[in-house]
Amino acid sequence: MSRLPITLFIFFSFYLAVAHKTKGNIVEADWLYEQGQFNQANNQYQLAAQIGNSRAMHTLGVMYYQGQGVEKDLVIATMWFNLAAHHGDTASKVSAAYLAKQLTKVQQASLQKLLDKYSESHSQANINTTYYPTLRNELIGSKITHGIHDITHSNLEDEFWEFEQDADFEEDEFFNDDSYSPSSSLTSQSNRPFYLIADILVETDGSVRDIEVVQKWGNTLIALRKLAESHYTPSTINNTPIPIHKRITLGISVDHLRKIDLAEVLSRAVYKSITKVLINTRDSDNPSDQYQLAITLMNFPGLTQTSEQVDQLLLSAATQGVAQAQYVYANKLYQELNDIPAAIYWLSEAAKQSFANAEYRLGELFLISPWITYNQEKAAFWLNRAAQQGHVFALRRAAAIMLGTDQDQLKDPQTAMEYLQHIATKEKNNPEYHYLLALAHNQKIPRDRMLAIKSLNRAIFLGDQLSWNTNDWQQQLTRWQTGSVTVQDLGNQ
Repeated sequence: MSRLPITLFIFFSFYLAVAHKTKGNIVEADWLYEQGQFNQANNQYQLAAQIGNSRAMHTLGVMYYQGQGVEKDLVIATMWFNLAAHHGDTASKVSAAYLAKQLTKVQQASLQKLLDKYSESHSQANINTTYYPTLRNELIGSKITHGIHDITHSNLEDEFWEFEQDADFEEDEFFNDDSYSPSSSLTSQSNRPFYLIADILVETDGSVRDIEVVQKWGNTLIALRKLAESHYTPSTINNTPIPIHKRITLGISVDHLRKIDLAEVLSRAVYKSITKVLINTRDSDNPSDQYQLAITLMNFPGLTQTSEQVDQLLLSAATQGVAQAQYVYANKLYQELNDIPAAIYWLSEAAKQSFANAEYRLGELFLISPWITYNQEKAAFWLNRAAQQGHVFALRRAAAIMLGTDQDQLKDPQTAMEYLQHIATKEKNNPEYHYLLALAHNQKIPRDRMLAIKSLNRAIFLGDQLSWNTNDWQQQLTRWQTGSVTVQDLGNQ
């Protein structure tokens, strides 16, 4: 796939280098295969096949057919082609039928034994049960009462411009946006337009969490900070508050500028990038081109387009296997509450392809979505996969499970501390990071209660600044401060 223009698709979800390698990463497997490291590639493809990746199954069939890193074996090759075909891979169906005709009766008997052994473990039903969401169908059609009907600009824009007059501003790493370079004159920004589209999570207390920048132009850091400090009436389902994902637009993005208007307000480089995408992809049948056109139309809604064009383009690219398109389409359906089952399906398909944003979001939804059966074990599986690719939000969410679970097989304070250390710089102003750091200090061996209290105090201070509900944290702090502090605790300082 060709690289997307950076000015057109800036994801806020950040990636850091981590020591762990993702098990069953199809991208890693492909790289190893291309480098001729067939033994390692085989192991990765085997693991990817376990979570239902049909292309991994097909490639295993090719490797056993050609004897790449393994002894050539037509029986095993035919088995993998059969399994891939059952998962919808049309090329594998043809290959399986062709090879089956080449097998002797003895080989056919061996093939049947292998299929009897692997068909159950690699069946769609078993894989879905083991790794993927179970929908709560009784809630799919339930009415959602939204607490954030209009956070595009009417109730925020004036506050942003007023806030930008504040000259005493310190750069805030809470947003994890390394594409930003601070202006030498923040006080002059009030007359400069900016363009911002972001996805946010509004928690059950109405606070804004996990801001993902989708499209930005100009100096947006102050607007992002003001957004993080905003507070909304929580959305509810059956009178129960629920976390909700929403897309917001701020600055000149709310005006749905036409192409000719974009030429006047955006930089020449941005405008040229938009024009290039429109010219090169408008009539293309290439799925990567369709995806690029779709996100360009999404991010600049004033461009000429039909009402259903974005959905059609994303669906076409997703159906043809573009992982980014599968993720963006799933996200769009979920945010719009348009088709929750389809959203979960396409999110799962993107996660199968080791797309870290999709792995993170799938793991997150196991914990917070009202339409999915809560499952910490499945959440931890997908969050750890994304975390091992360096996804900052996933590292934090995975650490939260390791520190907060009551399941012994998931509890792991040591790894949680390692994850938190990886994100220390990027999350240094995130209250939840400091809360998790407090738990990690309190649970590690040897325990460090003094550092735990220090971190928890920091979490409460930052949380109060952002209007988070910190009541539970304050109660935890009281218990720690009124409890006994041992000589060992003091010796760890």
